[in-house]
Amino acid sequence: MLREVKRGSSTAPETDDLEVIYRFEGEVPVSKIADFISSTKEVAESKQTGGLISKTTISIVDEENSLLGVEYPLELFDLESNGLPQLISTITTNFFETVRTGKVEIVDIRIPKDLLTYFPGPKLGSEGIKRMLASKGPLLGVVMRTNPDILPATQARIFYDIAISGIDVGADPQYLTNQNFSPIEARTSHFADMIDRVRGETGRKIMYAINITSRCDKILEFAEKAVENGATALEVDVSSAGLSALEMLVKEGDLEVPIYVTGVQEASFLTSKGSVSGKTTTLMVRLLGGDLIARRAISRDSYDVEELKGIDDVMRRKLNNVLPAMPAACRGIFPGSLEANILTFGQDQVLMADEAIFFHPWGIQAGAKALREAMDAIMRGEGVLMAAQTHDELKQAIEKWGYGPT
Repeated sequence: MLREVKRGSSTAPETDDLEVIYRFEGEVPVSKIADFISSTKEVAESKQTGGLISKTTISIVDEENSLLGVEYPLELFDLESNGLPQLISTITTNFFETVRTGKVEIVDIRIPKDLLTYFPGPKLGSEGIKRMLASKGPLLGVVMRTNPDILPATQARIFYDIAISGIDVGADPQYLTNQNFSPIEARTSHFADMIDRVRGETGRKIMYAINITSRCDKILEFAEKAVENGATALEVDVSSAGLSALEMLVKEGDLEVPIYVTGVQEASFLTSKGSVSGKTTTLMVRLLGGDLIARRAISRDSYDVEELKGIDDVMRRKLNNVLPAMPAACRGIFPGSLEANILTFGQDQVLMADEAIFFHPWGIQAGAKALREAMDAIMRGEGVLMAAQTHDELKQAIEKWGYGPT
């Protein structure tokens, strides 16, 4: 059945079906594509050949921007038995095989209330993380660096030096999991000691995400080891572990710590026939339980700003009882770029730096202090460039990396 509907995200009528919004690129008008899909449906029904497309309802959401809505009845899915993979296969491979004209991308998903009950969503979410860290404004983070010559105790001490200088959140690099030179139990224990030390000396609450990315049959074991040894947060790279690993971790693990999810845009599906946007993948990660979700920061070579805003939108979109997730802005975070990122995306985010700390001319503590000086200046309304005149670490950072997106 084809029904033409003009609607936007805020005024779309509720449906009992799963609605997927596809965007088409190419010379063929979306109305022609809709007619083709409808004729395909009719053939499938008349010949009793089945095919999931025969059960769908097609609507033109925005003809000018080539947006087509497809509503899938919930009878097509059995998430309790098959989990998310079967849903993804239905809305991607099945549809991409049917439509073979131009490029097609899934840009959004509208999930009905009955289907939302399957998804656990974040355990703490954005507000829970802020309560955990006793923070009201933007958070500053660091992605650590290491190599086989740096033992866990030394790495934890380096994090202490960074945290004591003003950083709120730390995270393992994506390549560090459970190698012989840095086993999860030892690394977690040393970092937990440093977190306690920072709180004891300053009264500040901080957290560190231990990377547990691994095979699906090992990830829960690693998570339990990390939590038993004092982990305050866990990290999962879904670009390598896959969404099913996150799904299993949250569904089967009784975890009370936030989960930091990386590799989200990189995990977006891309085939010769179609793709899934980073916005849509981010929504899936939030539904599956990601509390803190990595995305690109504003930079000269970053994604389109409107695309990044769309990613933040699905982290905060009202979805029944599913808690909002917190964005973690990565890549291109420097003292001079903080202001642009906060003005564009607001205060509800973590700004994750690495190069700005590890390559500051005066060392890692100066790098962390420069970021804190910039953040404090922004929050008191002074401005970063003005603050750089009286704060030497910040001045050095601005001289090296400049002001504005880098």
